[in-house]
Amino acid sequence: MKPLDDDHTADRLFEGMGPPQTPPDLRERVMREAQRHSAVVPLPDAWTRIWENPWLRLAWAATVLLLLAGNLVLAPQKSEQTTMVAETFADEEIAEFLRPMTIAETVTPIFGRSGGDRHELVEIDGGGNAS
Repeated sequence: MKPLDDDHTADRLFEGMGPPQTPPDLRERVMREAQRHSAVVPLPDAWTRIWENPWLRLAWAATVLLLLAGNLVLAPQKSEQTTMVAETFADEEIAEFLRPMTIAETVTPIFGRSGGDRHELVEIDGGGNAS
């Protein structure tokens, strides 16, 4: 029997598979870059600059008020609307379609099978409605 702790091949199989070591000066470099970037004030985007400008905000509010006033003043006057009513009678064909059908209690469903090579429906027992 083979001793259990004598298998050096399995030990060499996973050599170098561990995570790489971090450089020793990494923390100092990261902290230095973070300190350098924290001193820089970011520039506001265009929408922030527009919103913070009081004259542009006033122009925007005036434009909205003018559009609302123009919509109220220039809106077309509504005339009396005619009421449209659907016709209340049903077409005779539709009425025939909607009438319920009565099915006799003795009727059985039609089950069929394909007719071999002829590809036609063959009814079993005359379609199940033999009288």
